[in-house]
Amino acid sequence: MNNIPRNKDMLKNNEELVKVFSSLIGMDFKLTGKTRTDGANLRMLIFETLIKVYHLFKCL
Repeated sequence: MNNIPRNKDMLKNNEELVKVFSSLIGMDFKLTGKTRTDGANLRMLIFETLIKVYHLFKCL
């Protein structure tokens, strides 16, 4: 996992992140009512979006 930012300066600027995550607006996802499960599912959705946009992991 060499592609994990080591500090906040390695992250993209706010405007670019808005563009990246705008694809998630209006997307359907299932809520289970279990906070840990729902949180994990939302984090995975965000993670998968970042991988698609920035091609973070070549092995996936």
